[in-house]
Amino acid sequence: MSDPDRAEPAEDDEAALRWEGDDELGRMTSLDEPRLDAPATEAAPPGEQVVAEPPAAAAGPRDVLLTLVSAGFAGVFLAEMVGWILVVQAVQAGDALTTGSGVLDFIGGITRFLALVAGGLWFVATIQLTRDTRRRRRLARIGWLALGSGLLAPWPLLLGFLR
Repeated sequence: MSDPDRAEPAEDDEAALRWEGDDELGRMTSLDEPRLDAPATEAAPPGEQVVAEPPAAAAGPRDVLLTLVSAGFAGVFLAEMVGWILVVQAVQAGDALTTGSGVLDFIGGITRFLALVAGGLWFVATIQLTRDTRRRRRLARIGWLALGSGLLAPWPLLLGFLR
């Protein structure tokens, strides 16, 4: 017994699982659709070349100033890293952190390594986390870079504790 309201599975149900015939029916496939990240290109008439226009300069004076300030702080953090290299070498030469215990020597090594890379990590993290160009973010970037340069300065070298 078959129910008249219930339709039998048609051959069209199987056709929905195949790609063939899409062009004939005028359906677009995912390969036909334009990609959002693809640059828009225009077809040039035969014999002419398409010349891409250079992008407009979007950097304003505030962006240039922010870049210069960030580059200045990059120099400060680089100098701090060099300072920490000098501190670590002086401490190792004085053998102040070697106790003979393997665990404490390992922890001391990790501490010296973190002292060396902390300035660079702070700078990169601040630049990455304050990428937005709004005024508030620009001020936050300068503030965080200034805070980091003060906190991560090689204070033992600056205050002369290693003499």
